[in-house]
Amino acid sequence: NTPVLSPTPSATGQPSSTATASSTATASATLVPSATATAVRGPVVTVSNFAFSPANLTVFRGEVVRFQNASSVTTHTVGAPNGAWSVGAIAPGGTGAIDFAVAGTYPFTSLGFAGMTGTITVLDATVTPLPTATATATAVPTGAPTLTASATASNTPVASPTATATGLPTASATAIATGIPTASPTVVRNPLVQITNFAFSPASITVYRREPIRWTNTTAFSVHSVTSLGGTWDSGDIAPGSRSPWTSTPRAPTRTAPNSTPP
Repeated sequence: NTPVLSPTPSATGQPSSTATASSTATASATLVPSATATAVRGPVVTVSNFAFSPANLTVFRGEVVRFQNASSVTTHTVGAPNGAWSVGAIAPGGTGAIDFAVAGTYPFTSLGFAGMTGTITVLDATVTPLPTATATATAVPTGAPTLTASATASNTPVASPTATATGLPTASATAIATGIPTASPTVVRNPLVQITNFAFSPASITVYRREPIRWTNTTAFSVHSVTSLGGTWDSGDIAPGSRSPWTSTPRAPTRTAPNSTPP
């Protein structure tokens, strides 16, 4: 009798797989506006109690600056301390005006009164904020690996682990900064300017080229004649309580609208 041995199949296999992945994506946008200067439109400087109010102001190039003498007995001659420019002598209750064609800083005083001083800062153009944007992005691929393991029973154990990592995400970041405001003037049709208390109301208007303008004298006793600073045009004498005829806008006034055709 010869014994027969039958092999006993066994399977051993201890596959292991470890996968670690992380993903991070960041995006940021930062707006850094530039400084904006504050300019006054239609400025009026009052001369009273031997002082200017306001004493310091900022305007755009070409803006008309008016000086109103609110004193009761003193005539003031407003101009540069070195005499480079002047609005002339302003009687009590009267006004004077000037505009500056070149950007810069213009100190002024009342000639003969050294303690009365002020400064006009003239800007060349409107200052608008220009935003800047920065964007950063960081991406680390991530994966949730799929792990499979199999063992085959035989006289020779076989273990075949298989690990597959899938999924490579992408990260993108986009930052867009927009918005540069622009200012558009308000154009008046059939404008009417009132003259009262030695002042104009409104003092500054915008019209289309060749738009007719009319002035009304609401004072009780003063005759007024409205004219340009350079004397290129004149409304003629306007009696108290009267209204000037329609006057065409001159070819080159101090304040002009864009060179466009009225709607």
